[in-house]
Amino acid sequence: FLDRKLDDIDLAAMFIDGIEIAKHAVIIALGVMADGTKVPLGVWCGSTENHVVAAALLQNLIERGLRIDAPVLFVIDGGKGIRKAINDVFGNRAVVQRCHKACNVRDHLPQERRAYVRRQLRDAYKSKSAKTAKMMLGQLASWLEANGEDGAAASLREGLDETLTVLRLG
Repeated sequence: FLDRKLDDIDLAAMFIDGIEIAKHAVIIALGVMADGTKVPLGVWCGSTENHVVAAALLQNLIERGLRIDAPVLFVIDGGKGIRKAINDVFGNRAVVQRCHKACNVRDHLPQERRAYVRRQLRDAYKSKSAKTAKMMLGQLASWLEANGEDGAAASLREGLDETLTVLRLG
């Protein structure tokens, strides 16, 4: 699995995320083909989920024949190491969609505000346009700040544009 050639992969998107197993960071890359088929691409281990480990995984995929000649959607969480590795390895061919934003914002909130904020986030991300969604999310961030939830507001604003990539692409 870890040595197989990838030159026959017609990649449309790649999900990259890290998990911790036995005090080691394990970064996993899952490809999505143009026809929607999911293909495990690679796994890389390190002491933390950092740029060096993520870049090593991506370089390994290229060495095994993965071609990225046109823009590809990369779906990632807020890990700065993974984001930097994608930029360094793929440059402007990488189109990034951030995920887990609702969970990240929720983790900054007391229980009694979570349902309201979850609903506002859901409504924004179901908007017909990225412009509308961005406006709604900006209003929510302002409401959070006005109600003393600075951490949640900062979490919402961080990487906001990349949470709207798929909506922007239609």
